[in-house]
Amino acid sequence: MSQLWLGLIAGLIIGWVIEWIIDWTFWRSGIEAAEAEEKRLRKRLEEAEAELEALRARLEEPSHAPSSTRTESERTESDGEAGRATHGEA
Repeated sequence: MSQLWLGLIAGLIIGWVIEWIIDWTFWRSGIEAAEAEEKRLRKRLEEAEAELEALRARLEEPSHAPSSTRTESERTESDGEAGRATHGEA
């Protein structure tokens, strides 16, 4: 009876080792491909984060565009004159 248990345990251990070797052999290439994809995606993420930081910094910069110094009444007068000129009024 003890040889039966010994054979059963030995068979389980041998089967487990063979399964482990098969899994390691066939899944290794899949793991390497996944690691390469992860590395590529992490690099892309770092680039996107750097671009985002640059855009945020540009948003926080004060605008150097020339500001309009015309008053509200000057704007309405010149806009009114332009409107009359396009409609044939002078």
